[in-house]
Amino acid sequence: MKKERGLALAACAALAALMLLFASQCSPLYPINLWDDANCLLTVGRVMRRGGVLYRDIYEQKGPLLYLIHALAACISDTSFWGVYVMEIPALTAALYAAYRLLRLRTGAGFALGAAAVWGALTVTGGAFMRGDSAEEFCLPLLTAALALCALTMTARNEVTYNNGLMQTVTLVREPLLRSLLLSLVALAALLGMHGLLERLGGVRLGAGLCALWLAAALLWIWAVGMRQRADAQIVLADAYRFAHGNYDALGSDYLQSCTYQLGLCFPLHMLARLFSGATIGQLDFLAQCVNAALGIAGAGVLAALAQELLDRRAASATLLLYIASLPTLLFAQFVYNINLMILLGAGAMLCFARYARTGRVGFGLVYAALGGMAMAAKPNAVIILLALLICALLHGWANRDVKIVLFAALSFVIGEGLSKAIMWGYAIIGGISFRENVGMLTRLAMGMQESPIAAGWYNGYVEGFFSPDVSVQQEKAQALVAIDARLGWMRENPAAAMAFYREKLLTQWLDPAYDSLWMGELREKYGSYAELFDALFHSGSGTRTLMDGYMDAMQTAVYALSAVGGVRLLKKKGDMAALALPVTILGGALYHLIFEVKAQYAYPYMVYMLPLAAAGLCALAEKLKKISG
Repeated sequence: MKKERGLALAACAALAALMLLFASQCSPLYPINLWDDANCLLTVGRVMRRGGVLYRDIYEQKGPLLYLIHALAACISDTSFWGVYVMEIPALTAALYAAYRLLRLRTGAGFALGAAAVWGALTVTGGAFMRGDSAEEFCLPLLTAALALCALTMTARNEVTYNNGLMQTVTLVREPLLRSLLLSLVALAALLGMHGLLERLGGVRLGAGLCALWLAAALLWIWAVGMRQRADAQIVLADAYRFAHGNYDALGSDYLQSCTYQLGLCFPLHMLARLFSGATIGQLDFLAQCVNAALGIAGAGVLAALAQELLDRRAASATLLLYIASLPTLLFAQFVYNINLMILLGAGAMLCFARYARTGRVGFGLVYAALGGMAMAAKPNAVIILLALLICALLHGWANRDVKIVLFAALSFVIGEGLSKAIMWGYAIIGGISFRENVGMLTRLAMGMQESPIAAGWYNGYVEGFFSPDVSVQQEKAQALVAIDARLGWMRENPAAAMAFYREKLLTQWLDPAYDSLWMGELREKYGSYAELFDALFHSGSGTRTLMDGYMDAMQTAVYALSAVGGVRLLKKKGDMAALALPVTILGGALYHLIFEVKAQYAYPYMVYMLPLAAAGLCALAEKLKKISG
């Protein structure tokens, strides 16, 4: 095996050198690279080689690693691009070898090497690489490694058992590579076909019609299945129903006393229950699901508008197409937990941020701050969106000498915190009680480092031990620090096991193609008119469930792969800091949940935020195929 891998690595190096010899203008076959970016990068590298300090003596806007690579290239050759060519070879070699190893999991060595070679040839001749020496070229090994973790080879199976009570388990299952590739290619082909049809038909009316059809399907699904909320969503809905009928006893419960942020989720349901005061709790659940579906498709519309703002109209229609084609968006309509509301408000904040960045109109900045603050109050996880926009605001403000955009970013945090406190204080006054401090972030960090019966880093009930008022804040912090220290000690002593822990934590969150939506609906009791008809969709092992899992798995792989392509395209828009909002939000969400508690449902909002990126990738792929065909 070692000999085979050594030969494969040598072959990848030879292929990389040969491909770049013809495809890159940095090779000895070309007298000079005519691309502006390549010349800028090498110029910075030459200055660094001669003792210049980066960002002081010479300035360019990219990261230091890229310039360090070109400084090494300048050490090889200070008067030509020969050195850059030498540095390109190991980058492409690593990418080819990663592709080979990925393919080798399910195919023979010869086929894997040949397929990797074809992929490499198509890649280096693609538009993202221009004439050689693009930043994307040196990012390629990292992107390839990330794709190797996607749903091509592995899927997280989320199942429910009823042995001695309701139990959720998540397991990682290896999928046959050839089958996964074929399904993903079929999904891509179908998306390309639908995208082409939408482009030919065109028009705003068509987009609105598709949204209306999706909403009708979602409402029909909600009525037919009749799912009831579970876990935290069930508690919040029940409390909102009681509040609407004058019973505020739940405010004194250990749950709300220790998790006051849930009041932000409870408040909209409380208002809905007040509006329909004659409804039973079951009817309230149904109404909340209907409103949630409307919020979902509204969020898709705003994301489409954002895609048009950042790219073009084709990306907007592709965003809607991807949202409608993704089954989890339909299934999440049943889950009333302010997720769709956060997606809508967060997308609106990003859209207004982008429009302010382009126009400088104060109105857009104020609306951005208001929507961002409301998103944070509705769902505290939205703070990740606000932090991403703050980073974009700082970069935009620095580049354009615009202080106002930074002030709007700060205002969004103030509004978010103010609304959260106002809701909490309002309930405290109405209930005639006072709230104690929430379970702290240290405690939640400790739980995120622990094993769970479900999967690594998932909810295990650890935080519930601190809900009691008998546990002081000081005791909670002390116990959490002890638990964190003990876990860090175990990780230091068992580095391989620690890596396996975080690998499982990452993959079980991001590789569940349903993002927990089927678990949320997999209840024994459903109350819809045709609940029994749809039961097979939720039960693992049924033929219907297998088909649906295959569809969602293929779509997940397609969305992830297209997002990588579209993200690169979007990031190439120099000087457009608004284009960073989506990638930074997604990265921030991934990092946050890698550290704290993880669930597949927590990845869902970030998957939805990937859709404009995937739309950009779909448009780029369609353009490439159009050029090839004629």
